Amino acid sequence: MKPGRGRACFLKDARGVASVEFAFVAAPFFALMAAIFEVGYLHYENELLVSTLSEAKRALLTGGVQKNGAVTSAATFVSNYVCPANKPGVYRNFDCSKLVVDLRPVNTFQSADLTNGFLSGQTQFCPGRAGQISLMRIAYPLPAIFPLNLFDRSVQSVTVGNVTGNYHILLTTALFQVEDFTGGAPLPGC
Repeated sequence: MKPGRGRACFLKDARGVASVEFAFVAAPFFALMAAIFEVGYLHYENELLVSTLSEAKRALLTGGVQKNGAVTSAATFVSNYVCPANKPGVYRNFDCSKLVVDLRPVNTFQSADLTNGFLSGQTQFCPGRAGQISLMRIAYPLPAIFPLNLFDRSVQSVTVGNVTGNYHILLTTALFQVEDFTGGAPLPGC
């Protein structure tokens, strides 16, 4: 065998090219697929939370919550209106104990303060009286499916209420004026 002939044969041999090319492309491909799956799941869960807020807001808007004497705290509001057991979409997809609800009166629509420490535990629960403007926010720490996803900068180690970990924070907000209704007494501290 002539010297150098073995190297020339090796460089011309193309039998393993597909495997080598796949090895280069596989990691970015699967990372991109994971990112697409996570973003789709995130949007689905966020839309479910938005529709939940809309239904809970309707009960507040018409005075149903205020007239219901059993609702005296954010926990009972969540169990009766936000995450009831007979609402399978929310009840199955969310851990209802991790939902954070902030409901407070505001003076005007323009003066609604969205910068307070709502996510760090400074929440309030005041359903509001007839004609009062209210700000309601619901947050949920959605666990990250792929916390090591390089494309997803929204995953952070955060603490919401008493929960710490790698989460997306789903947040939905409603600012509305309660309709005139009769009956129902305001909660203490409202």
